[in-house]
Amino acid sequence: MAGKPNREILTGGKRYKQQSSRKHRVEEVVFDGEARVDYLTGFHKRKLQRRKKAQEFAKEQERLARLEERAKIREERKKNIHKQLEKYNKSIKELNGDVTELNISIDSELEANVFHDHNQNRNQSDGEFDEEEDDADWVGFDEDNENDVKGILKRQEVYVSTNENAPIKGRSSVEIEELAPNGIDITQIARANFVDLTKSKEILDKSIERAKKYAELINGSRTPKTKSRKKFRYLSKTERKANTRKERSKKRR
Repeated sequence: MAGKPNREILTGGKRYKQQSSRKHRVEEVVFDGEARVDYLTGFHKRKLQRRKKAQEFAKEQERLARLEERAKIREERKKNIHKQLEKYNKSIKELNGDVTELNISIDSELEANVFHDHNQNRNQSDGEFDEEEDDADWVGFDEDNENDVKGILKRQEVYVSTNENAPIKGRSSVEIEELAPNGIDITQIARANFVDLTKSKEILDKSIERAKKYAELINGSRTPKTKSRKKFRYLSKTERKANTRKERSKKRR
């Protein structure tokens, strides 16, 4: 059997190619208009998406910055509050410094006297007092002793608050008295503790001045004094002429 000629072999390759293309042929071509529009407008959409993402990122950064600022403000407020508390404590110590030093010696002397009286009463109750006196009911203090305790008016201070936010508005007067409780002679106690009462007035004035400063600290800063404005006045005819002459002379120069 004779073999195929070259012409048939070469043309057979063409037929094989046509047959294989027919096997893998697409039966129907469907055109999708939406996909085409999406493809054509993809650049614009991606551009808008990038812009939107950038805006969201910027908003997030602004929000974080605001949170940091609020945290800093809170810390600053805490520091300011601590400083104000320290100032108040210092002012309170300064206000009560001289008075407490004077009262400490007086209180110690009173405690010693009370302790001494208590021991005397205890010793007397053991054997010196009779049973009838022990069984007697306690009536109370005498009225004469209560009437003997009187204070001496030293001075009267008047305070006028101009601050609107002050707890006590308007005018308020304070009476400062020096009391001798239970008829105790303070001069003897002061001498026993080596305290000079001649400086009591000076200490009282200092404490009053400190109390005023402390009240100003609590009620707020001092009210600023408003400067009195000059009243508006129209110039007279002669003054206007003099001013015009001065202006003309300046222009000529």
